[in-house]
Amino acid sequence: MVKQYCLVSNQEEYLLTDRASPIVLLTKANDLLSAQIAPKQKSLGFMLPYSPLHYLLLQELDEPLVLTSGNQSHNPQIIDNQHALNELGNIADYFLLHNRDIVNRVDDSVVRHVAGDLRIIRRARGYAPTSLSLPEGFEECTGLLAVGAELKNTFCLLTESQAIISQHIGDLKTLESYQDFQDNIDLYQQLYETEVKHLACDLHPDYLSSKYANNYAQSNTIKLTEVQHHHAHIAACLFEQGRAIDSDKVLGVVWDGMGLGADNSLWGGEFLLADYLGFNRVAQFEQTALLGGDKATSEPWRMAYAYFKKHRLPMDEWFVDKPVKAFDALLDSNMPLNYTSSVGRLFDAVAYVLGICNQQISYEAQAAIELENLANDCLQPDQHRAYDFELELISGHYIIHTDKLWAAILEDLNSNLDRADIAYKFHHSLGKLLVKSVLKLRQEHSFDIVVLSGGVFNNKLLLELTQGLFDKINNMTLLIPSQIPLGDGGISLGQAAVCAAKEKKYGK
Repeated sequence: MVKQYCLVSNQEEYLLTDRASPIVLLTKANDLLSAQIAPKQKSLGFMLPYSPLHYLLLQELDEPLVLTSGNQSHNPQIIDNQHALNELGNIADYFLLHNRDIVNRVDDSVVRHVAGDLRIIRRARGYAPTSLSLPEGFEECTGLLAVGAELKNTFCLLTESQAIISQHIGDLKTLESYQDFQDNIDLYQQLYETEVKHLACDLHPDYLSSKYANNYAQSNTIKLTEVQHHHAHIAACLFEQGRAIDSDKVLGVVWDGMGLGADNSLWGGEFLLADYLGFNRVAQFEQTALLGGDKATSEPWRMAYAYFKKHRLPMDEWFVDKPVKAFDALLDSNMPLNYTSSVGRLFDAVAYVLGICNQQISYEAQAAIELENLANDCLQPDQHRAYDFELELISGHYIIHTDKLWAAILEDLNSNLDRADIAYKFHHSLGKLLVKSVLKLRQEHSFDIVVLSGGVFNNKLLLELTQGLFDKINNMTLLIPSQIPLGDGGISLGQAAVCAAKEKKYGK
């Protein structure tokens, strides 16, 4: 049935029929299904039946069922019959109830086959709590609990012989999810008979996971180690790949939405020379104002306006219906602003000028996802030259400037180049920039392994373009997470790895 609607490779068929039974993201083959299912998407998530109830339902159907989880947005799934009736009574028309209680809630896993391997987007049922073996040197780190990030949260518990990463818990900002997070930490300690002796958390003090760790550490007189967000991304990949605790430094390229940096600014476009013990920031994207704070993550025009102001680009008609006067005054004043080097926010800004999400997004990463979909409509990808970026050496590390990129994009728009071609050129340009930067940094630093991580690399087109360019480089190994998510779902493993390495080396 799946092949009636989507293209399915041998590898994707293997994932669909695997005992983990995940949701597999597949490229649409046609438009036979309603456009209201995953609107403006070129892929669909399919899952085969894995429970007796699924099989009973589908025996009577010869077309797909459209499924969603039983919960309101940002809350964990409802697992109690009466709670479902109370909370979802105004949403669902009918309820199928069961007399067997659900003891532990768990989401469906979401996976994709990209760049020659499995990529886990959401690690849950079927994959969690499957453990990872400890690489050489990580023995005897039992009792270490790493509490992860605030979004796409997971936590990680180290025992004598394994690292156990929890199922996807999600956004901790709702009371229900935060309670679920705490309940699962208690449950895992019981299941694995492991008492928490050391804690690790993100450097950001306002993450609810960090606050939990701080309170837990103080209440139980336990040591707490803070781990920088992007360092954790790199360490998680190294741990998954089985790299020993004393391995040589690698170059980690971490592009994501945002994470608190060591200088208290918001990082997200980073090149870090790193091992488990520490890192050196050797290159980064330029810092750009985050206008309106968190609102800039949901209204892409804000980032576009910040770039236009930064590079003094012609405003023309781009922002005529936007409340920009207050931002002009703010940017012209000496008032402190949040700045970010985030590549995720750069995607948002480019999406806006190409007519995507002109007001605000309705789900996370919508602008970037639709920009990738637009790029896939490019009919002659080999006919276009990449845009230029400028690398400037400042205070010992490189800054990547985007002024030439923006000028070229606006020139292409004025020349009426198809928006799909511009979107593709943008993706291709980022891949070429990444490889160019790696080669430049290799001339100045000693490394032969590059790690790619961060949510931006969930972009299939970008990841495959980048890997294709890396294949042409001699004597360079590229590591990309496979068993853990590229996004923040893998952060907890990295926190645990960094904390354990520091404890082994320094006792702190």
